[in-house]
Amino acid sequence: MGIAARRIRRTLHTETSSPPGSPYLTGGTGGLFTDRTFVNYSGSQYHIYASGRVTTVNQPLGLILQFHGDGAYEFENPNSSYSLGGSSGIRQVALDYNMLCVPMLTPNSDQTWWTTGNANSDWVNSVIVNELFPKYNIDRSRIWLSGYSGGAQFVSQYLIPKYSSLFIDGGAVISGGGGAPGTNSDPSVINPFAAMFKQRYALHWYTYQGDTGWDDDGYNAYNDAQRGETWYVNRSFMNTSHNFPAGGGHSSVTSKFGTELRARMVAKYGT
Repeated sequence: MGIAARRIRRTLHTETSSPPGSPYLTGGTGGLFTDRTFVNYSGSQYHIYASGRVTTVNQPLGLILQFHGDGAYEFENPNSSYSLGGSSGIRQVALDYNMLCVPMLTPNSDQTWWTTGNANSDWVNSVIVNELFPKYNIDRSRIWLSGYSGGAQFVSQYLIPKYSSLFIDGGAVISGGGGAPGTNSDPSVINPFAAMFKQRYALHWYTYQGDTGWDDDGYNAYNDAQRGETWYVNRSFMNTSHNFPAGGGHSSVTSKFGTELRARMVAKYGT
C-alpha cells in the first residue's frame, strides 16, 4: 500500500471514532511526535512510535500497548517482522489507525511478564498515567492491547483484571495463550469491571489448536486461551471472539500479530 493510500485509510478510520469533544480525551500536551526506542523508565524501558500521528477533533489519537513473550525478543528487535516491524507489523497498524505504538519491556529480570504479574501491572499503569496520558491527548475509547505468550498471560490474567478502568473502549488481541485470572502462582487482583467496558471492549484470542506444548516446554496455550475466553464470557463480557486455526504450534502466530490486530480493528471500526 502506498503512502497516500495509507493516509486516506488513516483518515477514514479515525473520523469514524469518537466525536469532537469526546469526554474520554486525556488532555495531555507536550509529548514529542517522534519515534524513540529503549526509553528508560523506573527500572525498565519502553519504545514509543509517534511519528506521523496527529491529534485533532476529527482525528483523535489512539494507543496500542504491546507486551512481548518470555525472553523479550520482540522488544529487543523492534524492526523485525516477527512482531513490530515490517509492512504487516503492529507498528504499521498503529500508524494507519492514528495510534501511538508503545511496546514495553517487563521490569522482571527473568524477562517474563506473568511471574510477578501484579507488580508488573503497577509498572505499566505508572507508564500510562505518568508518561502517556499527561503528554498526549489520547482518546481512552481507542486503546488496544497486544500480547503474545507470556505477554498474553499478562494481559488477560493481570492487566485487564486490575486496571480495566484505564480503558474505556478499544480491544485486545491475546495471542498464544491468555488464560483466566487466578491460575498462576501470583494471585490476580480483580477489580470491578465497568458495565460499559464489559459491553464494548473487544477481547480476541488468537491461538492455534496445535499449540498444546509440544514446541514450548509443555505449556498448553490452546487450553489456556479457551479457559481465558470462557472466564470473561461467564462474567458477561459481550464482545469476545477467537481465531483458533487448526494445527500449528506456539510459534505459528508469530509474524501474524499485525495482521490479526488489523482484522480486529476492521471489525471494530470498519474499512
